Amino acid sequence: MTVQRFLSLQQPGWRRLSEFLQSERVSQDGLREYLTLYRQSVADLAYLRSQAPDHPVLRELESLVVRAQATFYRPPGEGGLGSIVRFFFQEFPCTVVESWRPIAWCVLLFVVSALLGFGLTVHDIEFAYSMMPLPMLDALANHDLWTGHEATPRAFASCFLGTHNMQVSLLAFALGMTVVGTLSVVLLNGVYFGTVLAAALHFDMLEDLLAFVLPHGVIEIPELFLAAGAGLIAGRALLFPRPYSRRDSLIFQGPRALRLFLGSLPILAVAALIEGNFSPTRADWETRQLVASLAFSGFLLYTLGYPTYRRLRCLISR
Repeated sequence: MTVQRFLSLQQPGWRRLSEFLQSERVSQDGLREYLTLYRQSVADLAYLRSQAPDHPVLRELESLVVRAQATFYRPPGEGGLGSIVRFFFQEFPCTVVESWRPIAWCVLLFVVSALLGFGLTVHDIEFAYSMMPLPMLDALANHDLWTGHEATPRAFASCFLGTHNMQVSLLAFALGMTVVGTLSVVLLNGVYFGTVLAAALHFDMLEDLLAFVLPHGVIEIPELFLAAGAGLIAGRALLFPRPYSRRDSLIFQGPRALRLFLGSLPILAVAALIEGNFSPTRADWETRQLVASLAFSGFLLYTLGYPTYRRLRCLISR
């Protein structure tokens, strides 16, 4: 049997298993069918690993089997707060690791575009005037920053910044339906970031700007990569669904994209709190470095902690 023939025969069962995972309740008869589909999917996964280890469907089937296993072996009576904790500290980190490729593409695009914006501005400061609002450039020229919130109540500033950052992340995620839209958001933000840094360098304000951006930027910018990566996953499912239909591809990939986006939102909340309450203060450079280090360490622990722990436990148990 060819791999393509195998896929056409087995995909309806995978789709049915995915529908079970999305349902709230399963009847007794449904549970029997669910177990049958789960066992068959595990067998299908073993077959694909042996016959087509590089096939693009393999990773999607692995994700389906892992989710089915986690659902079946979920501790009895767990729900409510327990489900929320499990989502943010187990399911979301595993989704980040599983989705490293689209996230890496967003990181690469942002870095390249930031270098482009930086280089163009260093070559000709007039480029900054085409990218940045005039009040921002006037503030830099006067050796001042436009970023101070001292006159604004800190609770209000945090709320405003959190709302603004969420709009950017939501835009990056929603425009993923076109793929190009998400890439454009990452590209423009990268060019803008590089331009601002170069303009600050031109007016001898780079150190002051970095002192403000560093404490919250170390987690705010990576969150954009997560949201944009989620958008790319959804966009790929719609625009490049093969070998599935668009409907089946969205059923398989849609939940993963949504988990990645929703799990990244608490990072935005923390970044807004830091930006609204700490970044505008007159704290010294060492304190800002400490806060940035703690924020980034927390980000790594949140996004990679559980998969790393599970991997280490697996290695130790061998």
